Amino acid sequence: ATRFEALVLVAFAGLLVLFLLQWGQYPYVGSYYLRYVPVALMAGTTFRVLRAVRDRPWFQSPGLGKGVLIALHAVGVVVLGAMNWMALRAHAVDPATVEMEFPLRGGIWYISTGGSNAVLNLHHKSSTPAQHYAIDIDRLDRLGRYARGLIPGRVGDYLIFGDTIHSPCRGLVVEIHDGVPDHEPYEYDSDAGGGNRVVLDCDGLEVALLHMMEGSVQVKPGDRLAAGDPLGRVGNSGFSVQPHLHVQASRSAGATTPASRVGVPVRFGSRFLVRNDRFVNE
Repeated sequence: ATRFEALVLVAFAGLLVLFLLQWGQYPYVGSYYLRYVPVALMAGTTFRVLRAVRDRPWFQSPGLGKGVLIALHAVGVVVLGAMNWMALRAHAVDPATVEMEFPLRGGIWYISTGGSNAVLNLHHKSSTPAQHYAIDIDRLDRLGRYARGLIPGRVGDYLIFGDTIHSPCRGLVVEIHDGVPDHEPYEYDSDAGGGNRVVLDCDGLEVALLHMMEGSVQVKPGDRLAAGDPLGRVGNSGFSVQPHLHVQASRSAGATTPASRVGVPVRFGSRFLVRNDRFVNE
């Protein structure tokens, strides 16, 4: 390979590793810290490749097959560059972001989806504007695992299942729902939507905490809460394939229908949390 061909291949592989670093959900394949293995391998491979071609010419006429392959990798560089740019843009939010307390205590927490665009946030859809800045939260242990066993078979295998949920803000309880059964992993009840939940009015901001454990809701409509007051426990109810806590904030866009609500970005501990972030509050 010429030096130009080597640089194209290295750029393609490097941008792919960078995208997977931002997008890949590594706790689900063993450990959060596995995300750094491709980075280390890429660094070593880049060093060896560039060293191997340092005395070769920059350009020479390739054959048809090799030329097509290099062209495809060059297109891949452009595409992956754009995807990485969008992933990095998912960290950007309006400076007027609302500050709240993190709703879970005493652990290492993993953001499995979140951000300001659809590249890193699966909730960012035109059909669900109220969820545009929603986040999903899991618990990790010190080894970066989210459950007991590589393929958890029961909801009790997930480290977050049963953890106490605290109010992220001072506000009024405006809605609760309880009585939806917790189902086993990778089963779900799409008709039950958010499952067991608590919805708060925090100074005009609607804050919803979803997929709670059946029978765990500790508040009722009309209760006035301080930030940190317990609400219930993490479960796996409704449209949820595994135990986690879904948190979203929204405000009315002027109409009275739920579809008219628009999502509001929230900072926890002065951080806007996106996919693959960790939040530690042990």
